Formats: sequence, structure tokens, C-alpha cells
Amino acid sequence: MDRGRRHRPGRDRQERHARRDHALRAHGGAQPVALGARPARVDLGARARALSRAEAGPGPARRGVAPPGRSRRRRVRGLRADGLRVQRVGRLAAHRPGHVVGAGAAPLGEHAPPDHDPGAAHDRAARAAPGARPREREGRRVSPQIRVTDLKKHFRVHERAPGLAASLRSLFSRTHRTVRAVDGVSFEIAAGERVGFLGPNGAGKTTTLKMLSGLLHPTDGAVEVDGHVPQRREAAFLEKIMLVMGQKQQLIWDLPPADTFDLNRAIYEVPRAQFEETVRELTELLDLGDLVRKPTRELSLGERMKCELVAALVHRPRVLFLDEPTIGLDVSTQVVVREFIREYNLRHDATLILTSHYMDDVAALCPRVIVIDKGQLSYDGGLEALVMQVRPEKRLRLRLHAAAAEEEVEALGQIIEREEREIVVQVAQEALAGAVSRALERLPVTDFTVTAAPLEEVMSELFARSREARERSE
Repeated sequence: MDRGRRHRPGRDRQERHARRDHALRAHGGAQPVALGARPARVDLGARARALSRAEAGPGPARRGVAPPGRSRRRRVRGLRADGLRVQRVGRLAAHRPGHVVGAGAAPLGEHAPPDHDPGAAHDRAARAAPGARPREREGRRVSPQIRVTDLKKHFRVHERAPGLAASLRSLFSRTHRTVRAVDGVSFEIAAGERVGFLGPNGAGKTTTLKMLSGLLHPTDGAVEVDGHVPQRREAAFLEKIMLVMGQKQQLIWDLPPADTFDLNRAIYEVPRAQFEETVRELTELLDLGDLVRKPTRELSLGERMKCELVAALVHRPRVLFLDEPTIGLDVSTQVVVREFIREYNLRHDATLILTSHYMDDVAALCPRVIVIDKGQLSYDGGLEALVMQVRPEKRLRLRLHAAAAEEEVEALGQIIEREEREIVVQVAQEALAGAVSRALERLPVTDFTVTAAPLEEVMSELFARSREARERSE
């Protein structure tokens, strides 16, 4: 550098000021404002970068990165520039050579999306890694839409003995116990799957659904639904899900269901045209007609349940949590609701998790089932595979036009039911063909059918095995 230039601090300062003023004017800097007028919006991030470049002058410095050989300390208070939020890492942050403020943040001046989240970016990178467990990567496999890992929910419950004395003692000294409602459950569900979530009363089914929908915070473990953590209750997450509980309702009692539909449209900010198209489609599928204009109090239970489904689906959710949606409904209404749920799943590729004690619902809707008992996973797999695993035997039902000899019937297998002209025999899978041939040859058979064991018996057997396994372990 020229010796004369080194000893001209005044001129250097003037040049820096000139560069700064030029940069401010180029990036929307301060302009004269008329009295009483509102000042124009200024991109503070652009101004900050312009000032930084002007003061630094020409050189190798990049925006957001300190040049080599220089070190300075700055206060970090959550700077926001061009949609990028630099994480607050403390009151003082040192700018070391090549160091970017904010762990995981993009360099200042490099545009990042407004919803840039370093943690989410890390998760996406981990899922895309070659050693990760996604179901699909690069168009070949798809990562699960719902991922549950070692999920736990424990409740602290107050206990006291009956009686007045125990009540008075509990005012000063209480005893508690911990209820493990969900205790280490893990599973994954792909987009568009229909899964039955089964278990006896108190198994933890509803508690799990509440954690998946964000109503409850888990005690431990991780839950991810369509890229969101449910307990954060983000608006983008709530727009994608719906939870229908057969024992609770959202319809306003004294107003027609159409008013509740419109209220949900406003809550979810659904465009009017899309809302009207969705309501028309759903009411046609459920054959509601003018029922949506009658006060809710005048509707039957089945009609109210149909309207509940429409109200829950006006925003076209991608994930459906159904907790006993057909409870208390007559047989014909149950069939209509099942067909409606299946049709919605096929039309919109929606993911479905269904809990129900009606095994007909499960058999009609869910090729896959997840079974929990006392908060722990008992089975996760195909429904047919579960039946073959627990009750592999088949049932041969014979209709006769005349009485049959007792020894001939007993030779077929174990007799389950017997009436004058109808017999049900339980036969092993490998012996079924021989039993059918023998019955047609030696018995006066007019008709016969072969069925698997009823799902109710399969589930009862599975729960009994789980209970015995727990008792042995204790």
C-alpha cells in the first residue's frame, strides 16, 4: 500500500461515509418524509448488510462471515434479515474467522426460507441419510407419515380409602400411585394406510390418539405426524388432522349442523368454493339431504354421527383419528359410516387410525391392526396374519336335510354348535379338504360354508395370552 495513503485518516473516513450513503440509497435508505406522512417500509436486513459492506470496504469478507485474521464481539438479540432468524446464542457471541452466528443457521445474506428451522433441517437430513429408515427415498420409498418411538404417558393418581376418617386424613396426607397408561409403544404408519388400533378397555388406545392429535403431552418418547410434533399444536399441523370421538360431539345443540359446518370453515379458513364442494360431496356420500338444516336436537343418534363426520372433514384433513365412530349406531347406519370412511380414504389418500370394539368395523376397514394391552404393544401386523397366528383352525358349517349319525359328525372334527339340521365343526387348516370330502360323501349335506374364527374370539384369545404372559413375568 502507498505510504501517503496510509496517513490520510480523514480521507479514508470520507470515502467510507460516501460508500455507506451510496449503499443506503441503493437499498431503500433514509428518504425525506413529508410532514404527517407515514414513512415507507425499509428492509432493515438489506440496510444492515449494505452498511457492513460499506464499512468493510473491498476485501474477501463474505456476508455473515468474519474475514480471516479479524475478530470482533457482537451482541446477538435475535437478528432477523430476509426471513432468516439467527438463533440467540447468548448475550455475547464471538465472531471468529469463518464462524457463523447461530448454530445451524445459514450465513447472513444467503436467503433462507421464512420457516427455516435448523432442528427440522437436521431431522430431514437424518431421514434422507443412506442409513436411515424411511420407507421411500428419491421416489422409490416414502418415509412414514406417522412415527411413534418409545411413547410413554404416565399419570399420577390420588388414592384414598373410603369413609369420613379417610377423607379427613387425605386433606393433610395424600397417597399417590403412578398409572402407566402408555408404556413404550413404537410403530410407523405410511400415508394412505388404514390401521385398526385395538385393545381392551383401559389399554391406552384413547390416550395414544390424544397424544397423536396433540391434546396430551407424552411423558417420554417421540411422536411425529406428517412432519410435525403434535404437542406444539402448530396451525399447519391442526389443518391436516381430525379427531372424532363417538362419545363427544362438536355440533351445536340448538343450531342446524350447517351452521357448525360454516363455523369450522371460518376456523380453518377454508375458501368458500372449496367448502361448498366438500360439503356437497360429503352430504351426498352420507345421504344427508335436508337433515343438515334441521336443529341438531331433532336428529337421531345416527344422523348426528353422520353430521359429526361432515363437520370434522370440511377442511379435508390428511390424517383421521377415529375413536369408536359407530358406537351406539344401528346396523344399517354402521354400514353407511364404514362405506363413507372407506370412500373418503380412497378419494383423498387419507391416513386412518380407527379404534373400535365392533370387530365388523375393523374387518371392513383395516387390513392392518396394532394391538396394545396395559399400555404395551402386543401385535402389529396384518389382520389375516393375526387370525392365522391365534386361531388357525377353520369352521365348517353344514346344513343337512336329515339327521346324521353322531360318530360320523365327530369324525370330522371338534363340534362347536349342533342343531337338528345344522352343525358347526372346527377343523385344522391342513385337514379341511379331507373333512369337506368326507362330509359330502357320508352326510346328507344340502349346503356348507367355511369361515375363519370370529374376530371377537381371536381378540379374546390374544388378550388372555397377554394377561398370562404378564402374570408369569411378575
